[in-house]
Amino acid sequence: MRKLHLLSALVLTVIFSSSTTYAQDFSNKGKDFWVAYGYHERMGQANGGSQDMVLYFAAEQTANVTVSIPGVGYTQNYVVPANSVITSAPIPKTAPQDVRLTATSSAPENKGIRITSDKPIVAYAHIYNQSVSGATILFPTPTLGKEYYSINYQNTSNTNNANCWFYVIAADTGTTTVEIIPSGLTTNGWVAGSTNTITLTQGQVFNVMGQLTTSTNPFQGVDLTGSIIRSVAGPNGSCKKIAVFSGSGRISITCNSASSSSDNYMVQAFPKSAWGKKFLTTSTAGNQQNNIYRICVADPTTAVTLNGAPIVLPLQNNFYYQIPATTQPQLIEADKPITVAQYMTSQGACGNSAQPGDPEVIYLSPVEQNISKVLWNATPNFQILQHYFNVIIPNTGTAISSFTLDGAPVPASSFIVHPQAPGFSYLRQSVTAGQHIIQSDSGFNAIAYGYGNAESYGYNAGTNIKDIFQYISLQNQYATVNFPATCRSTPFFFSMTFPYQPTQIQWTFGPLLNAMGIADVTIPNPVPTSTIIVAGKTLYVYQLPTPYIITAAGTYPIRVVANNPTPDGCSGVQEIDFDVQVFDPPVADFTFSDVCFPNPVQFNDNSTTGGRPISTRYWNFGDANTSNVATPSHIYAAPGSYTVKYAVITDVGCLSDTASHIVTVSPLPTATVSGATDVCLNAPPPDVTFTGAAGTAPYTFTYNINGGPNQTVTTTSGNSVTVSVPTNTVGTFTYNLVSVQDASPNLCSQSQTGSVVINVNPLPTATIDGTITVCENAPSPNITFTAGGGATAPYTFTYTINGGPNQTVTTTTGNSVTVAAPTTTPGTFTYTLVSVSDGSTTACSQSQSGSVIITVNPLPTASISGDIEVCLNAPSPNITFTGATGTPPYTFTYNINGGPNQTVSTTAGNSVTVSVPTSVAGTFTYNLISVLDGSSSLCSQTQTGSATVIVNPLPTSAFTVVTPSCESRVISFTDASVANAGNIASWQWNFGDPASGPLNTSTLQNPTHVFASAGTYTVSLVVTTDKGCVSTTPPQ
Repeated sequence: MRKLHLLSALVLTVIFSSSTTYAQDFSNKGKDFWVAYGYHERMGQANGGSQDMVLYFAAEQTANVTVSIPGVGYTQNYVVPANSVITSAPIPKTAPQDVRLTATSSAPENKGIRITSDKPIVAYAHIYNQSVSGATILFPTPTLGKEYYSINYQNTSNTNNANCWFYVIAADTGTTTVEIIPSGLTTNGWVAGSTNTITLTQGQVFNVMGQLTTSTNPFQGVDLTGSIIRSVAGPNGSCKKIAVFSGSGRISITCNSASSSSDNYMVQAFPKSAWGKKFLTTSTAGNQQNNIYRICVADPTTAVTLNGAPIVLPLQNNFYYQIPATTQPQLIEADKPITVAQYMTSQGACGNSAQPGDPEVIYLSPVEQNISKVLWNATPNFQILQHYFNVIIPNTGTAISSFTLDGAPVPASSFIVHPQAPGFSYLRQSVTAGQHIIQSDSGFNAIAYGYGNAESYGYNAGTNIKDIFQYISLQNQYATVNFPATCRSTPFFFSMTFPYQPTQIQWTFGPLLNAMGIADVTIPNPVPTSTIIVAGKTLYVYQLPTPYIITAAGTYPIRVVANNPTPDGCSGVQEIDFDVQVFDPPVADFTFSDVCFPNPVQFNDNSTTGGRPISTRYWNFGDANTSNVATPSHIYAAPGSYTVKYAVITDVGCLSDTASHIVTVSPLPTATVSGATDVCLNAPPPDVTFTGAAGTAPYTFTYNINGGPNQTVTTTSGNSVTVSVPTNTVGTFTYNLVSVQDASPNLCSQSQTGSVVINVNPLPTATIDGTITVCENAPSPNITFTAGGGATAPYTFTYTINGGPNQTVTTTTGNSVTVAAPTTTPGTFTYTLVSVSDGSTTACSQSQSGSVIITVNPLPTASISGDIEVCLNAPSPNITFTGATGTPPYTFTYNINGGPNQTVSTTAGNSVTVSVPTSVAGTFTYNLISVLDGSSSLCSQTQTGSATVIVNPLPTSAFTVVTPSCESRVISFTDASVANAGNIASWQWNFGDPASGPLNTSTLQNPTHVFASAGTYTVSLVVTTDKGCVSTTPPQ
């Protein structure tokens, strides 16, 4: 397997606190650590091998860290900034400071690596090489134990020199005696089951490697699982703390013993005293969902159940049960302490996908060693493509609801109820590269892992490592924990719990506590105060009878020396060193946000506890209600101000003073909207008024217009604000009130309803038509006023006539109305449209322009003249028609003697004549009927008048002659003429006798004539009437 050479190739896990009754003293966070440079198959290469080893340090507070290898004189100092992770320089691998463990030790090796810090840190070791890399989390020295078991696997690899191994480091001062019982043949010839004793001093290491059993691929070696490494009584009879690590130079993990992709691994072992009786598992996610498990028992008689039933798998090597590769979550329980390892396989093995992934070994924590906060940094470097973590957590109370990833709640739906333990749920969560934090108010167990192409990492994400059988406790009235911690200036009792009955107990408190009046105490033949049973073992509790008070906060090292009479390998004198932590009282405080009624107020603890968990809380909400939960949510019955009080007690029994804050529950504002109205287009904008009440001004109102996007408006003074409504667009505008928000600290708001309608009515438009020319007294023409613009009928039109006073007319139906224009007076009449108003409630109106002209032409008049008497065949006289008051030409209608109408028109001027024929005698009356002028309106009217032309007949001349006697030549002529008309007024005789000279003519009516001579004469008579008519009678 390939892994990155740097810190970023790993997921580094930082443990902050525990939810159980044990403190951080028993977690993997501390100030003193031991580790060694474990075996890697590349160490056989030149220059110390291509692998490197680095250390990683994570801290909450700025920490000064020293890395030292006392046996070779190596020291390096580092500063770890708060809330960060740093990488050390590579650990030396060449002479003269080469500290690699390259083979089974033939003697103790001065290669122990010590990490010390002035502030608590989390430490990791990483041995890496391309494709072959492994890392482990480190356990602080105070958590170390005295008895360990190595958990390995069948060591098959695709390369040679891939031994499995374990090593032990002496962590205590003085001489440490270690007993090693390998479970298989080692490279130095130790056989399985042999007991081998070595003696170490602080910082010395002894490395044990399993023997290889083949020299060709697949390369195989012994499995050292079940090897026992324990501290035993030395010359002084005491057992010392040791650290034990297990691993492999390189290993394939498959289900058929075949070699496949391989990787080294390294894991710090849990002391047997930190084993547990209950384990919950879930498989790794992604392409490695088939996992192998080993259940390890120190006592073969341990009754183990798997998923609620007695286990039926064979107990191998009298030490472990192996669960074949499975994807199913497991519940593993026992009547005695056990430990469990989870294995990720080589890529493509045991039903897993070919890639990504590679082997890993993870030592799991029992439920009893849970933790509540973890920080790690996941990186994609060196082809790590996928990052995951698994969490198993109780699903009761607020464990899941308070669980956060990077400060954000993880949906409860992401958790799956454990099928074998319904009171627990598990989460398999992918994350992106980068730093992450998981936290809950309840303890959980977690592992972290990731994959790349032929790459993987995986280990316990963090844990408590508490000795469940032997510990010091400090009890006060309110303490809930059994470990050495108490509160400044608070009375408490010291007690010590042993898995045996010592014959003497000596308490050494040290000079600092001695200076406070706490004297060392030696108790011979002590009598236990009480007994308890843990994991089937009887424990004996010895409490000092006197209460103690420590007046200054700090850490005070104390030592308990007990005489152990039991034959358990550690009989004799036991030295038990503990640091007593004395904390200042917590400072209670809490955060909250003022709310709007009736929302709940969420209270969150913000107390300063010096890192101690809070065991008891007291909330008084100021309304006779109380609570004792960590983050209560409280709904007040009414708005108002409430004084909330809060006090806490930490797990070590420290009481806080009472913190109090005033919580304001603001009333919800209400709002109304008013201003419904109708206006005309382009009228002065009306106002819509929003008014707030019940809350704190200024108020912000959210509204929309006709359901459009929300808009806001805020009061500037008082409780009301107006919005000016534009009137430049016709339409119906509904202003809908959506919500109101006040200016209280909580910005209280609530949805509101209400609306007002602003109708912007259109302005009417109008036209006028009807221009016409008519004749006087003609039927009145209509002036038509027509409205438009989509306005509301009826319409009232204002107009003037020839600029006179305004007049109005209103429609009764439809959009138009007419005005009859009088024609009784000739003239030009201009009807001018002034404005129009509609019949809406707003009576919208606007000025309009337009005009029509009514021209009333006067009626023409006519006269006729030409009365005359003429004689038959006289020159025709004229009848004269004359027009007036109208417009020429005039056309006159007349008849003669009542006969058919005839017309005659002027051609110039106002008069025209008609020639009257005289060829027929008679009276001819020319009657004027009417006159028509030449205007566009062709005005006419009936007229009266006549002219008579009398054509008198010619008189008929006639006469008689008295024939003369012979004796007389006088001939008498007698007029016999007929006048025919009038009277004959003159006679003109011509006797046809020119010889008679002047007597040839006569003017007498009845003349006589004496012819001059005999003969025939033609006598003619022409008579003339008083009418002037002259006869035309031919001569006789």
